[in-house]
Amino acid sequence: MGANNGEHADFVKRGWKSYIASDLRLPEPKILAKLSQQAIDFQLADIEKLPFSSNVFDRVITTCVFHHVDHPEQSIQELIRVCKPGGEISILLPNDPGLSYRLLRKWSSLRRAKKAGILGQAQLEHARQHRNHYLSLKIVIANASKGNIIKISGFPICKPFYDLNLLTRILITKKNSL
Repeated sequence: MGANNGEHADFVKRGWKSYIASDLRLPEPKILAKLSQQAIDFQLADIEKLPFSSNVFDRVITTCVFHHVDHPEQSIQELIRVCKPGGEISILLPNDPGLSYRLLRKWSSLRRAKKAGILGQAQLEHARQHRNHYLSLKIVIANASKGNIIKISGFPICKPFYDLNLLTRILITKKNSL
């Protein structure tokens, strides 16, 4: 969910019977063709109201999506709904506004924006796009996932140290019966 242009496809292990990538917008036709060659179907989908039946996916993956959505609790409930009992939901969250995240952003994208004379615009766009921050999302996701098995790890440090990590991975295993 939130596949954008399928940039993640090269990093996903093969061996699936079917694979669906989805986002709010379709990629360009040449990108769709490349995904199709990798046996990946692309479908339009809104994470807040997924067009899939319940209990159909063995695994659901979403990367850097939850900080953009209007209703994160509803979105996590949708991911749980479409995941099969015993299936996994992998969520990758940027640790925004954690210390490491802010420093990396300052030294990379904000530095380039300042040189281009668009620092204020870049900061405003980031604030608009990242309307949900990590600390709130962690609580919302944990609450919406009650009754399931939740494991949390960080990157680059495996432990979930908010200020030291750039990203956090939340792995939810859907229990067989809720």
